[in-house]
Amino acid sequence: STNILMRDSNFFRSRFRACFLSFCLLPSLPVAFPAMPPAKKFWSSDPSSIAPFLRSLLLSRPGSLAKLEGCDVLLHSSYSSPKVHLLSGGGSGHEPAHAGFLGAGMLSGAICGGVFASPSVASVLAGVRAVGGPALLIVKNYTGDRLNFGMAAEMAGAEERDVAVVVVSDDVAISVEKQGLAGARGLAGTVFVRKCAGAAAAKGATLEEVRGFAERAAGAVRTLGVSLENVDVPGAAGAKEALGEDVMEIGMGIHGEPGRERATFPHAGGLDGIVAEVLKTIYEYGYQKEGETTRWRGGEEVSVLINNLGGCSVFEMGTIAEAVVRTLESGEGTPWGEPLRVSRIYVGSYMTSFDMHGFSISVMPTDDELGGLLDAPTDAPAWVPAEHYSSAEPRPSLRPLPAPAAAAAEDAVSGGPPVSPAALAALRSACDALLALEPQLTEWDTLVGDGDCGLTMSRGAREILSRLDAGSWRGEEGTAGLFTGLAEAVGSSMGGTSGVLLELFLRRAATAVREGDVRGAYVAGVDAVMFYGGAKVGYRTMVDALQPAAEVAKEGGSAQEMAAAAEKGAEATAHIQKALAGR
Repeated sequence: STNILMRDSNFFRSRFRACFLSFCLLPSLPVAFPAMPPAKKFWSSDPSSIAPFLRSLLLSRPGSLAKLEGCDVLLHSSYSSPKVHLLSGGGSGHEPAHAGFLGAGMLSGAICGGVFASPSVASVLAGVRAVGGPALLIVKNYTGDRLNFGMAAEMAGAEERDVAVVVVSDDVAISVEKQGLAGARGLAGTVFVRKCAGAAAAKGATLEEVRGFAERAAGAVRTLGVSLENVDVPGAAGAKEALGEDVMEIGMGIHGEPGRERATFPHAGGLDGIVAEVLKTIYEYGYQKEGETTRWRGGEEVSVLINNLGGCSVFEMGTIAEAVVRTLESGEGTPWGEPLRVSRIYVGSYMTSFDMHGFSISVMPTDDELGGLLDAPTDAPAWVPAEHYSSAEPRPSLRPLPAPAAAAAEDAVSGGPPVSPAALAALRSACDALLALEPQLTEWDTLVGDGDCGLTMSRGAREILSRLDAGSWRGEEGTAGLFTGLAEAVGSSMGGTSGVLLELFLRRAATAVREGDVRGAYVAGVDAVMFYGGAKVGYRTMVDALQPAAEVAKEGGSAQEMAAAAEKGAEATAHIQKALAGR
């Protein structure tokens, strides 16, 4: 007397017959790639072995994971509890799926097959036996997975174990009319199914109830992916089949299976155009029940999962996510017409295909019950919870905070003794000297650098002279005010490394003056240049001139003595054979 919850044996046998026929008629995992140079990857000595990866998981989670002896089955420490247990898995290469979702509130066991290969019946059955209690098998809709997980469920039923099976087929790449016996493939939407079912199990739901939540989620989620490049398969005889530079594939499977179509890249509408096309396809595919197709409606609450297929940067994924949410929430120019409420946004790597450069979008209409299951806690490391926001109003996070007000001008720049007319005249003379030296500085820097030194220095000198001519500094603002004004002048005009370093010098000097250390202002400025710039005496930079003068200043030397020390330090750079930082 078995307790398999799929009790209609004729139905189950027909499913197996369909699986077998599709297995014979349809190639499920096409990996016959043309000969190309092998990709550079950090594989182990046996690229097709999953043992090093599984061992890495066991090493990183020493108190919460265990592996069954003799098979590639990982169990979470909660597997011995009396609750309903979720088991899922499939071929390796989709990490963090499947073992990354092991945790309280999600999977109790991950059944890991070889690279892009379904786990064996023996491994699945071993996992069912290990958890002991009622078990729900969540299976992605691939021929090998359906057959092997299904056979294990039948054998577990013969042992009078309570087992249920839910098959996830969320891919919309192929229309319902063209799917044939195999049906739609299982993709990243499976993660939503695991989360909802796992949360229900953690709350003490029965096996029948957990299966019901899993089927609700599986029936609600729809997924479509876009790829710019195929996948490098470890241990494959050849490298991946390369898409052309101007080609993208819409709906490519997570094993490199053919997609819906190959289209021109870049899309005429840019990223927004790609996202709009994907979402339109998901919407038009809809939900089939009793011969009718329904679709989401404007104003409906949805959760979205933007999944990295392996090769997208974090920056790309964020840009894609922004376009997805903006398109769904605007409704403008879309077939659904009215804004949707995107209440939960999940972005990251959930179900990858090694290094495939692409992404998938999963959309699931979410009522309060399914939403509560998504929000329920779990310690599965690959699940990153989303912040729930269901209001039709703009998110508070999109409203910029007012920038803090700057300090009052007189507080920011005042301080120190007044600046004498002689000091302002000396400043003007220094700027005139720099302008006169511009051709020579440019010639020298052209020989040893990028040729912009003369121009950079002249820009700073001209800006300071223009401010002197405009009467920006009259002396009453104090030494700190002069240094701050000079910092603003060089910062707004010079650019380059020299401009930043001189601005640092002047701002630190101004701070020292305001703090009452007028004599130490020069030393403080040099210290700032050395700390942030990293150069020291002997590196053949401006520090070779600045630092000797600072040493004289520390000893109480005069301005003339500081100038002499600076000149001597500058001349000494002629004898340095290697520039560690400068020219």
